[in-house]
Amino acid sequence: MKYFAIFVIFAVVAMVTGGVLVGAPEGQSTSDRRLQRMAEFAVGELGSEYELVRVVSGTTQVVNGMMYNIELVAKKVIPGKKNQRRRCKVLVYEIRHQGYLELEEFHCHFNKKAPRL
Repeated sequence: MKYFAIFVIFAVVAMVTGGVLVGAPEGQSTSDRRLQRMAEFAVGELGSEYELVRVVSGTTQVVNGMMYNIELVAKKVIPGKKNQRRRCKVLVYEIRHQGYLELEEFHCHFNKKAPRL
């Protein structure tokens, strides 16, 4: 009964705040400047031969800092060869006040299907 009361309290708080729970992933516009900057950082970490083509989607999540979950398209530029595009999902972790920024995970595929993360 005690756990049910706690659940009801959280459900009421969620309804009052419009269904947004603190710490839950929140969708972001693909034109968001911070999301674009994190996508460019992630592609740069893949290697200097990669370039960001576009951001497909992204979410942010408040953790001990900010976690960016981004789906993007990058191309590998090889002089004299056709550029190969890859669809990638990346996780970028940032603690802004400490100046900490790290590419946590990345998964890329050549085909049009989204990679699993």
